[in-house]
Amino acid sequence: MLKTFRKTFCIGACLVIFLTLSYLSFMYIHTAVQLAFIPGHITIFEEAEEHAKTVESVEEAVGCIVGILIYYPGGQFKMIDNTPCESLLETLRRNSVKRIVAVLKERFPESNKGDSPAAWIEAYGDNNDKLTLNAMRASEWYKKWYACLELSGVSENSEYQIEREND
Repeated sequence: MLKTFRKTFCIGACLVIFLTLSYLSFMYIHTAVQLAFIPGHITIFEEAEEHAKTVESVEEAVGCIVGILIYYPGGQFKMIDNTPCESLLETLRRNSVKRIVAVLKERFPESNKGDSPAAWIEAYGDNNDKLTLNAMRASEWYKKWYACLELSGVSENSEYQIEREND
């Protein structure tokens, strides 16, 4: 009886160790794959920022903001929700959008719509940009990462402000 218990215990312990190591290996590989995508995102974001600095019109620069916002949003194919890599990516995205808005405010002071990228998109985006903005507002991604569109400086009463869902 004791031999059977020891054998069963050893098999169970080995199974637990195997499953734990399998899970940790999967998570390591998963994180490594996600990290491999981040330099590509950074390149796209930097190219959009550089393009926004050289465009001749507000409308083109607003197109750069929209391009950054729709380029593989968090929780999609390349990035899975609630991972450190996704948080890093979304921070990079928000910072790029902030920098483009700063460029817009500097280069086109007569067209200033404040710090909210949504306000710029509403005012100067083409119809596709506005449709994209409305679709984003209706999506779960937007509700989760709405700070990417509604940056600091937007008042509580702004027409662009959207209620956050209670967690």
